Amino acid sequence: MIALIRPFWSGNGRGRNDEQSFAARYAKGAPWDGYTDQEVVDRYRALAPHLTPTEYEEAARHSLGRLTRQDRLLLGQYLQGQAERHGVRLANAPEDDEDHRVADTDFLVQTIASLHRHEPLLLDALMGIEGGVVDSPLTKAVLAGIVATAMDHTPLMHSR
Repeated sequence: MIALIRPFWSGNGRGRNDEQSFAARYAKGAPWDGYTDQEVVDRYRALAPHLTPTEYEEAARHSLGRLTRQDRLLLGQYLQGQAERHGVRLANAPEDDEDHRVADTDFLVQTIASLHRHEPLLLDALMGIEGGVVDSPLTKAVLAGIVATAMDHTPLMHSR
């Protein structure tokens, strides 16, 4: 299986150096800068389905940890708005007077990880992914962080 998805991890076929480059670009500067929407979407779609639930949650938690509380609040509000536009309600979504809860890392990790496991196409829609474009710099940052963290910390990535 690793041989089948390795070219997608690398993005352009350059291998481990390119993976390290992606992770380094994520670690340097703002988490939404340093790569194109298409690169993030391609890497996410190639890698995320192969992560265990624990690996995915850990990568999402690390990714969300790079965002400020204000950015997490905006992300939570964005996801809630996207859910409403798609006619769904996020599980355990806070009530209107509990806006501070949408900035909670645990709520966001549980929401994103659960959607990844059970409704990956809905997660794509809620994250604003259409084709190779990501609608929000915050969702781009989360997706890039999941990929970069998994590239750095997932045993599957290092078993070559």
